[in-house]
This record gives sequence, structure tokens and C-alpha cells, in this order.
Amino acid sequence: MTDETTGRRFWLRRRSPHNTDIGVQVIALRARCANDALNAFGTSYIFRLRGRRLKRKVQWITYIGFVVPMIVGLLVLGYGHVKSLPVIIGIAVGIGILQAVVSLWAIIGGWVDGASYAATSAPANDLIATKFRGLAESPPEDFRDFQHQYELVKTEDKARREQDFQQGLKDAEMRMGMRAALRQYQRACAGCGETPTDMKATGCGVCGDFHRFWKS
Repeated sequence: MTDETTGRRFWLRRRSPHNTDIGVQVIALRARCANDALNAFGTSYIFRLRGRRLKRKVQWITYIGFVVPMIVGLLVLGYGHVKSLPVIIGIAVGIGILQAVVSLWAIIGGWVDGASYAATSAPANDLIATKFRGLAESPPEDFRDFQHQYELVKTEDKARREQDFQQGLKDAEMRMGMRAALRQYQRACAGCGETPTDMKATGCGVCGDFHRFWKS
């Protein structure tokens, strides 16, 4: 037999304004977690792409710096003095000068340091995105615990972002990162309203217009 008084009190507790407010706050905080996960994943994508490009550039410079003198040396050792040797040496010198100029530009442009930073930032942002995503999908039952865990990840995210923006992120790169994140989490763009299924640049000012940085 059900106690009508007890049942009514229980119903009132569940429907109390305090519980309703908490529910609204949980929904809002979960939405913030989802948005923060989106931003962190987008930043991770940017640095993954940067890292690959800078690494290839550094590898090519290093390769040319070794292979050109090595080829000339092997030709001299293998064939001695040949009629075309002055021409070969002239070409090698020209390539060497070009390689030296590009190497100097790489040092000034921070290609090596940039590649190293990207290799660190990409997985760090990816981990932050995973943490935010976990909180958005499976938040703790206790709202205070939820807030506390969110603030911990948010502090980590803020510290990482402060370092990332010192790397000179471009607007086109950020639009590219946004498209990658929208595609990853299957969310509609706030600008064009479309849910991306690929990384082809569009004319959208939120998730497109990054043709210079596009890579499938």
C-alpha cells in the first residue's frame, strides 16, 4: 500500500525549483564541454597538419644538404677527372647555395622548433578534447564534482591555448580546424548550417575558405 503523503513529498522534491535549476545547469555545462572538445580537436588537427608539413620541409633540406656533396664526391672518386666535372661541380655549387639560403630561412622561420612544438601540441590538444568529450557524454552525477572536473580540464586547456596562440595561428587554419572538428563530431556549422563529411574547402567564413591550407 502506497503512502500518499510520502509519495507526494517525493514528487515535490523531484519537481522542486532547486532540482530544476541544477538540471538546467548540467545541460548548459555539458554543452560547454562539447564546444570545448570541438575547439580542442580543431587545434589538434591544425598542429598535426603543421607538424607533417614542417617535418617534410626539414627532411628535404637535410637530404639535399647531404646528397649533393656525396654525389659529387662519388663521381670524382669513381671516374676521376671527366670533361663534364666542372659543369657538375657548378650545378652542385648552385644547389648548395640554394640549400644554404633555404636552411637559413628555415632557421629564421623556426621550422625545426615549429615541427617539434606541433608534435607536442597535437596529442596534448587531442587528449584535452577527449576529456571534454567524456564529461559531455558521461558527466558525474554530483553537479559540484562535475564543475570541479570541468574546471580542472579547462585550466589545462587554457594553459595549452596560451602556448598555441603564440605559434601564430592564422584565421584560415582555424577555419580548417573547425571543419575538421565538425566532421569528427558530426555537428552542423554555425555559419553555413552544413555538417561536413570531407575536408574540401568551401566559401563558408566559419568552416571554409582555407584553400591554401587544404589537405585531404
